[in-house]
Amino acid sequence: MRLPSSETMIDAPSEIVWQVLIGFDSDQDWNPMEIKARGPRCAPFWQAISPSKFALEIAAGFALAYWGATVGSGIVSELLGIATPLIAIGFRGTFAAPRATRRLELRWRAPFELGLLAVAALAVLTVSAAVTVVFALVVTVNSPSLTAFGQWEA
Repeated sequence: MRLPSSETMIDAPSEIVWQVLIGFDSDQDWNPMEIKARGPRCAPFWQAISPSKFALEIAAGFALAYWGATVGSGIVSELLGIATPLIAIGFRGTFAAPRATRRLELRWRAPFELGLLAVAALAVLTVSAAVTVVFALVVTVNSPSLTAFGQWEA
């Protein structure tokens, strides 16, 4: 699938360019699209959504590895510690990753990704209930934010 792309050289310091890009009050001056940005106060939050989703996915992998390594003993725990996160990564890579060959439509992909995070939250429960609550809270804040700011495709 080809995606549209464009490149422009701007003769200005990056700090000024960045302020223009996130200064939503002036976006109608340079943005030809008829999109109204939500306002400058949400810019730092909006910019943190996609990286926090990535951090949740990494944390989920570690949680699954920890769970797998502690559920059994000997070679079984070692194999589960390796296989459990690899299976989750395989499913995400096949059905949810941006370049997945069998990427689900968003209406199926969002619940699928949330399901993987829910399984990871259960795995985190083996570490600590407090850590599970924090993990679940971050997922709970992150997921509606992904929807509100249109970041599920990121």
